[in-house]
Amino acid sequence: AERAGGRWLTQPDAVAVTSIEIDSRRCRDGSLFVALPGTQADGHDFIDAATANGAIAALVSRRIEDAAIPLLRVDDVETALTRLGSRGREAHIAAGGRLVGITGSVGKTGSKEMLAHLLQPYGCHASRASFNNHLGVPLTLAALPETPVDAVQEIGMNAPCEISALSAIAQPDIAVITRIADSHAGFFDSLDDIADAKAEIFDGLRAGGTAILNRDDAYFERLAARARDAGAAKIISFGTNDSADFRLVSAERHTDGMRVNTQARGNSLSFGLGMHGAHWAINAMAMLAVCDSLGHEAAIAAERLASFTNL
Repeated sequence: AERAGGRWLTQPDAVAVTSIEIDSRRCRDGSLFVALPGTQADGHDFIDAATANGAIAALVSRRIEDAAIPLLRVDDVETALTRLGSRGREAHIAAGGRLVGITGSVGKTGSKEMLAHLLQPYGCHASRASFNNHLGVPLTLAALPETPVDAVQEIGMNAPCEISALSAIAQPDIAVITRIADSHAGFFDSLDDIADAKAEIFDGLRAGGTAILNRDDAYFERLAARARDAGAAKIISFGTNDSADFRLVSAERHTDGMRVNTQARGNSLSFGLGMHGAHWAINAMAMLAVCDSLGHEAAIAAERLASFTNL
């Protein structure tokens, strides 16, 4: 209640929230159902459905008569959800937790899934599916565990300033931009505008943070300068360019995937990757750079890539 900025309409004896959901169909035992208003449907009309699926409390902006679960009332449900995410990340930071923010025109979700796979032995909290917008980011951050596990948050956009607002909530320690491309052409006038919008991920970068950028990208220097201006202490590059810190040397396709040969900070590294396609090998360079930045040995992390096979 304190994190959401609300008050209980009915004071519960005990509420042990184990998940936070905005879709009543996804609720299960222990869920807090967030009753978001919408243009097509109002979440307040689905509190009974959420209850039937196991929700033990609901976040609401008005009283619901005959509700069978405790109601936490706030002035604005979406604002309260954002508060839950922001305060969840603040508690995560206080516990020593680090967060990797990933954006880019292509490859965000695949890279996020790959990194979560690599970090699994150490413990990892990653955004579900492509939960990368103004609702998905706070949902992920609100559910951060109390233990200081590394977190991975995909961050997307459809317009300028969206990533800036989400980065301010996520406060990444490491910010990754996979690649700048024209996949957002319907919302922006030029690639320059897209690059600048993606660079907003550095707006929330924590002091002394790290930026990981594609050295093959035509906007590498522009993005690196933006990261430095935002206070990034390190710029780490990946790609096929000879000067990349994590350089893809070759990717040889075979039946079960690829054999990838790299130079990781000047050290030769060869590993199996259970996916086909050169873009997966490039993504692997970026995610190994992240593991290295988090203090995990890249060679050990790379051993897990052979078992990364499906999204």
